[in-house]
Amino acid sequence: MEVDDAASLEPTLRKAVQSGPPPWSRSPPDRDAAGPWAPGWWDFPVPAYITDERQDEYHRTRATEQHL
Repeated sequence: MEVDDAASLEPTLRKAVQSGPPPWSRSPPDRDAAGPWAPGWWDFPVPAYITDERQDEYHRTRATEQHL
């Protein structure tokens, strides 16, 4: 199963889970696609051993996110 837009994310995931093991779906990463039924997302911070501008960019972007 593949998800192409935020509106089809929830129904696709529900269908995948109801179809039995192994549930699998492919969707592009988009933090804004989560709805009230998915209250969070995975966070992949820049590893601490990377000390260049990528750290600054990560923290700058993270500061703009809304956290419930």
